[in-house]
Amino acid sequence: MDGNDAAVAAWTKGWIPVPEAVLWDMDGTLVRTEELWMAAESQTMESFGGHWDAQDQAVAVGGPFDRVTVYMAKRVGVDVDVLSERLNRTIEQLVAAEHVPWMPGARELHEELAAAGVPQALVSNSWRELMTAALADLQTSFDVVIGGDEVERSKPDPLPYLTACARLGVRPERCVVIEDSATGVAAGLAAGAAVLGVPHVGELNPHPRLTVTHSLVGWTPDRLDGLLDG
Repeated sequence: MDGNDAAVAAWTKGWIPVPEAVLWDMDGTLVRTEELWMAAESQTMESFGGHWDAQDQAVAVGGPFDRVTVYMAKRVGVDVDVLSERLNRTIEQLVAAEHVPWMPGARELHEELAAAGVPQALVSNSWRELMTAALADLQTSFDVVIGGDEVERSKPDPLPYLTACARLGVRPERCVVIEDSATGVAAGLAAGAAVLGVPHVGELNPHPRLTVTHSLVGWTPDRLDGLLDG
């Protein structure tokens, strides 16, 4: 039974899933890809005669992709469209060649939410083609997938999360967003959702609707429900 079938069964029994939906970020939240991104960024910069270090990576965490590629293009003095295309192809090749590991606790929570009938969306600043490759490697799926190249404005704008909610037919204020970066957290909060932050690079500024945890290990649908209850 997939997420949609479980949700239908829940509604038939008179039980409404709470949260109404859970909206996941991908890189650094669902899967550990930050190392692959740094490798792709390093290789791309080197191909244009530049370099990329940890300080640059800290600037890039959370994207959006367009902002990162503008930053990179200025560093090496090349056309941003040319650099964007090369970076995208490089990260796709690395994801295809390497196994993409789940972040701690993410797989268990994803599967428990599906079993409970809670709709889930994957919302990322990464391009849709990369998300498709990652999901194929994970051998899983989401009810809705929103790529950074599929919306007019990417995170930190709330549009990606609002688009996911609209497609799921749920209210943002009754949803939980799971994010790892300040960029993504800002998008989730601006959309009106409760946000569970799992930072691993940098800190997240406090907010009444933000709960910060060191990992997703031990998190369950019931615990996410508690975030909506205050």
